[in-house]
Amino acid sequence: MTNAKRKILIADDDPNIIKIVKDRLENKGFKVFTASNGEEALTLAKSESPGIAILDLQMPMLSGIEVLQEIKKHNLDVTTILLTAYGTIELAVKAMKKGAYDFIQKPVDFAHLEIVINKALERIYLKEKNDLLESQLQESEEEICYLRREIGREYDFSKIIGSNKELKESLSIIKKIVDKKSTIIILGESGTGKELLARAIHFNS
Repeated sequence: MTNAKRKILIADDDPNIIKIVKDRLENKGFKVFTASNGEEALTLAKSESPGIAILDLQMPMLSGIEVLQEIKKHNLDVTTILLTAYGTIELAVKAMKKGAYDFIQKPVDFAHLEIVINKALERIYLKEKNDLLESQLQESEEEICYLRREIGREYDFSKIIGSNKELKESLSIIKKIVDKKSTIIILGESGTGKELLARAIHFNS
């Protein structure tokens, strides 16, 4: 996992919650950024690129949901966890439908919060691994297409040169059937180019 994903943003207008969560996470080796309102949280999300943002649902200036919407709007790669007081759980569920990863009910059970964070980190790791595999697969497919094009050029029918009437007739027939599901038998004396013709058929079929 990249070091950037070890960054966590905490946004809450309760300084006690921020201090306790910050201390616990820093003891776990995370780099922690804090904000006391939604605008500060959004600014830090853009400038510091944290892997996880823990947002209070109800904050001054911008709510947790509004910060979440801005994060999604700007395509920031941040996994969002919401803190919600009793009575706002319905809003938290709606926020999850908008892209939040999970929500924690206040008063905060810090052991549960750590479990949610660890699951979020596992999800981030799997996403990074999947993105890497997809990138490698894309590169492999592009390389294969390139090689096929290069090989195809080498065995293009235009490379088979000759003025012999029988050769021209054979090429004319082959071009008509090369894309069909047919078994082609090439007969001829040694040295007449059967192998070249067979390769050209193979790479153009």
